[in-house]
Amino acid sequence: MKKIFALLLSLAMVVTMLAACGQGGSNAPATTSAAADTTAVAPADDTTATTAEQLTADINAETVNRDAELTVGINADIGSFYPGGAGSAGVKLKRVMCYETLFYKDANKELHPLLAKSYESLGDGKYSVELFDYITDSEGNHMTAEDVIFSFDGYKEDGQNSSTWKTLTDYHTTGEYTFEFTLDPERTGQVEDVFSRVPIITQAAWESSPDEMATYPIGTGGYTLDLSKSTAGSFYVFNRRDDYWQTDEEYICERNLFNIKTLTVKVIPDTSTLAAALETGEIDFTSEIDSNDWGMFLNDDGTAKDGYIAMESQNNAFVHMTFNCGENSPCKDINLRKAIALCIDSAACAYNVYGSLGRACNAATNPYLEDSGLEFGHDDYFPYDPNLTEAKKLVEESSYNGEELRVLILPRNTVSKSFPLIQAYCLQIGVNLVPLEYDMATFRTVRVEPTGTEYEIELLGATSADDYVNVSVKEIDNKAYGNGFGRCFVNDDKLQQLYEATGNQSTNSPEAVQELLDYLEEQCYIYGLYYCPKMVIGSDKVIGGVVIPFDDAIYSSFVVE
Repeated sequence: MKKIFALLLSLAMVVTMLAACGQGGSNAPATTSAAADTTAVAPADDTTATTAEQLTADINAETVNRDAELTVGINADIGSFYPGGAGSAGVKLKRVMCYETLFYKDANKELHPLLAKSYESLGDGKYSVELFDYITDSEGNHMTAEDVIFSFDGYKEDGQNSSTWKTLTDYHTTGEYTFEFTLDPERTGQVEDVFSRVPIITQAAWESSPDEMATYPIGTGGYTLDLSKSTAGSFYVFNRRDDYWQTDEEYICERNLFNIKTLTVKVIPDTSTLAAALETGEIDFTSEIDSNDWGMFLNDDGTAKDGYIAMESQNNAFVHMTFNCGENSPCKDINLRKAIALCIDSAACAYNVYGSLGRACNAATNPYLEDSGLEFGHDDYFPYDPNLTEAKKLVEESSYNGEELRVLILPRNTVSKSFPLIQAYCLQIGVNLVPLEYDMATFRTVRVEPTGTEYEIELLGATSADDYVNVSVKEIDNKAYGNGFGRCFVNDDKLQQLYEATGNQSTNSPEAVQELLDYLEEQCYIYGLYYCPKMVIGSDKVIGGVVIPFDDAIYSSFVVE
């Protein structure tokens, strides 16, 4: 019987303009902050880089099969092969397959060379970057620093992922393979976004494309699209490039190992049908199966059933409640807000949605963000008491008079599924919640209504784009929505100061994050409910000794006798 060892190397990515990466060796440049002294960054001479040969040898895996062919399933079409675009599973996959970024960021949050060989922080948000001087794309076009500037221009012009470019005040070449750019002010994580989430293309490739790469990608990545075997909207076939430009083993890692010969991508929008396709062997691998169907492949404890492998991937999404604390809302009363938080068994909600893999939050955010962790939360974060003693007391001490509290619910199953349970918990303390459920377009319109009179509570699910604490709780920002109050509709100068401190690269720190999370808990403006890792499930018959570029991560799975 085979024993399965699965090594997962993943990186959560933003919604737009990303290329995902896996974990590599220590041959990469170390990151430096904007406030740091000027420090040149380059690969170390005594590198312990993870090479193609070492990847399997280090864990006693079988010899990598470089003729491996896999079929993966996604529930959102790739659509246009333009390297930008909103971050669906299809969009993320095309970037991993066909395009590359300057650096990639591994699961340990370290930057490693990809298109760029090194970078240097010049202080005050200014960076200098050196490219490799032998980069070519899939059509043989040579890449220089001018192509990076061309790519930056294009992404700024198309207006997508504006937060990446919002404070990019200057960028220019300083040589054939070097360039500089300035972020003023530098938002927390912004330089990492520029380095690891922006696909770079050559100007020659773009200008040679008759449709701005809508139907055929031309990038520096390790795969090309086989148009003759692909049907738009249904399935896509990617073949490994035999002429991939990076041949120096010092810079080969999971992100550019490319040991799958052919990857076929099937688009199956319905997640139940996607699950059935994995069960019947139509596909080999997917991360898009809904939690309702996990039982087909996972045991109650989250381990894989016979015939499958299961891997946990970092998932930055989490479900939380944001309270409308405006003058016309009953939730302006802190006692009512805390009573609601205390009466909800968040662990039970997590189990109801995700089964044994669901986890209760211990702070107002997901602990697996770039600048957070379990240590930032508290074990007694609004602890659930079945007797509801404290919750009932707080309701009595509040100004609540039995009004209906309208809850605007994000139309996503992992969010809406918990509402009936939340509603039942609140009824036990005499608080009456009523749901406001709309389609996504209507939801987005209602939630940004500026007066704060449409709902009292939002039940939200922050997305995996929210990599930093500051972004994950962006609804508290009183400068983001044009109403001067944020989505909490409260004029709290201290809250804004704490929020902005975590959003600036020069002031963000573990202490700043802790202070913000503590204050959010103290005031109960946001109540973190639950989260769950992303589950990647595949057949153990076909995934052995290969590194799989898929969705927003690189997955390494090894089958050992």
